[in-house]
Amino acid sequence: MASYIAPSQIAERQLEYFADKRVLVIGEIEDSFPIELSRHCDKVTVFTSNYITYRSLQSSSKSAPYSVHHFLMILMQT
Repeated sequence: MASYIAPSQIAERQLEYFADKRVLVIGEIEDSFPIELSRHCDKVTVFTSNYITYRSLQSSSKSAPYSVHHFLMILMQT
């Protein structure tokens, strides 16, 4: 069993709910839970601003049914 951060641990307890569903994960992903989630869902799409996590998930996605995207958050001060 992998070590997940608190939000992923909560979702992990509810994996049956995600069975055969399409799931969108957005945010600062700090663990590999989307990989585990992809084993239970029909499809998982990940959007993260964490480039290190993006590269890690992208390299794993070649053999998994999920897609991962990187976005850059730009904060503008007015």
